[in-house]
Amino acid sequence: MARRDQLAGQLRQAGDKAAAAEIRSLRRPTTAAWAVNQLAATHPEQLSALVALGERLRRAHEAVLEEGNTAGVREVTAERRRLVAELADTGVRMLGKGGEAQREKISQTLDAAVADRNLAELVCAGRLTKELTAPTGFGDPESLLGEPELPRLRAEGPGPEVGGDDQQRAERRRRELEQREREARLERLRAEVARKEGEAARAVEKVEVLRQELEDTAQRLALAQQRATSAAEELAEARAELERDDAAR
Repeated sequence: MARRDQLAGQLRQAGDKAAAAEIRSLRRPTTAAWAVNQLAATHPEQLSALVALGERLRRAHEAVLEEGNTAGVREVTAERRRLVAELADTGVRMLGKGGEAQREKISQTLDAAVADRNLAELVCAGRLTKELTAPTGFGDPESLLGEPELPRLRAEGPGPEVGGDDQQRAERRRRELEQREREARLERLRAEVARKEGEAARAVEKVEVLRQELEDTAQRLALAQQRATSAAEELAEARAELERDDAAR
C-alpha cells in the first residue's frame, strides 16, 4: 500500500492526475486474495489448467443426469482437488507465518474460479481484492455418486420405463444443478457490485483531485491578485515621486 501511494504521488507530480487517482483507488486485498493474486502472477499455467476443468466438470454433471455416467465426475473432481491442493500449498508457503490459516479461503477462491467463468477471469487476472466463495456443495460428487447409477433418460429407441424413484433422483439432481447455477449467478452479481464499488471509489478520487486542483487554482489567483495590487501601488508611488520631482524643478 505504501508503494501504491508512492506511485500515485509520482504520477500526480508528473501531471498524470487521472492515473494517480486510479492507482490510489486500488483497494488493499485480503490476505487470501493477495495469495491467489500471487498465484496468478507466478503460476499462470497451473492456474489456467485448474479453471479449464470448469467446463469439463459441467459436462460431467450433465452426463450424470442424461446418461447416468458418473465416471467423468469422479475423474474431473479428483483432478480438481489435486490442483486446488497443490496451488493452495503454494499460496500458504507464499504467506509464510500464519499462511495455514488462509488455506480454506484460498481453496474456496480457487474452487469459485472453476465453478464460474466470469470469476475465473478475475482470478486469472490477479486483481482480486477479497476471497471468493464457491457454490454450496460445488465439486462434491457424493450426492451424485452415493446412489446407484441412474438409468439412461435419453435412450435411443424404446426402452424400459424409468421408475418413480429414478425420476425423483433425476429431478433432485436437476434442482441441485439449478441451485448451483443460481449461486454462481449470485457470485457474479457480487463481483459486479465490487467492480461498481471500485468505479465509485475512483470517481470519488477524481472529484477529490478536481477539488484540490480548484483550490490550487484559487490560491494561484489570489496570489496573482496580490501581486497585481502590489504592482499597482508601486506604479502609483513611482508616478507620485516623478510628479514631485517635476514640481521641484
